[in-house]
Amino acid sequence: MPLDQYANFVRSSVSAAINAGDTTVSVPDASIYPDPANGAYNVVLWNVDTYALPHQDPDVEIIRVTGRDTGTNTLTVTRAQEGTSDVAHPETAEVALTYTQKLVADIKADYLATGEDFDGQGTSDFTNIQSLGVGSLSVTNGIDAASVSAGGFDFIGEFQTLSDFDAVAEPGEKGYIVAEQQFARQT
Repeated sequence: MPLDQYANFVRSSVSAAINAGDTTVSVPDASIYPDPANGAYNVVLWNVDTYALPHQDPDVEIIRVTGRDTGTNTLTVTRAQEGTSDVAHPETAEVALTYTQKLVADIKADYLATGEDFDGQGTSDFTNIQSLGVGSLSVTNGIDAASVSAGGFDFIGEFQTLSDFDAVAEPGEKGYIVAEQQFARQT
């Protein structure tokens, strides 16, 4: 299954209020959003004027972007994704491309449970982690080394320090290290 598209720092206001049931969202510049012709993706929609963060808005909604028209600056969307509700949003709403539970679940399904030999040790266990050079990381759950190898990982996003890491691989999960909103996959 292809993963949702993702890009850094993609966020804008809406150009007009959105009614429940609307299937298009007007934005000032649709070109800042990835082209859904290369794969659909979810965005978060909330009233930023009243709620600084999406999780504070009781009407926050996750919508799936399935089309983009840069001539009319509109996004074609499927409403009420990931357990949220199709509700009206004011002209002060924001649309932000950020990772959601769906993306994390898709990563887990596609890459973590594949049973591949990620570390060259002849098993599907994630046991051989080397040095990154930006800090060290205490590890548990059967991971044998104390830091992460830059040479064996394809970094998606940026990492400030290893202390930003929330989790390493849990038992049965192979190949991903999650750091707030960034991911690294062993290559």
